[in-house]
Amino acid sequence: MNDLTESDVENKIQGSSQLARVEFKEGQISPVIIELFDKKYNHVEYSTSTIVCTERIYELKFPLLSTMDKSDDKVTIENSFLNIYAMGGNLTEAEAEFAEDFDYLFTRYNELGEDQLTDNVKVVKAFLNHIVKL
Repeated sequence: MNDLTESDVENKIQGSSQLARVEFKEGQISPVIIELFDKKYNHVEYSTSTIVCTERIYELKFPLLSTMDKSDDKVTIENSFLNIYAMGGNLTEAEAEFAEDFDYLFTRYNELGEDQLTDNVKVVKAFLNHIVKL
């Protein structure tokens, strides 16, 4: 049995960052903390099945796995396979930059012919076309 008091738990939460899943039920938002992590090292997995950019919305066949880092003044989302490194003052800004970069890659690689692409870019293009629901 754990002998932590309510004060102990509150101090642990105050000294940590929180990763939460947000649920919408009957018009109410209910955040559920799914992980606490030390503020000094905030490197966590990040995934999304929908990428929303200014011009279009990409629905993916399966979640795109990336990493997210949070420091005191910025949030970064990185996908090393796609070579996307997005940074923002908060998660929303980082997600927006990630979406714009994703959109650029998807659009640009599909505008070019196979003979204009390197072998590595051909692999990325095939992956993008495979995961995006058309």
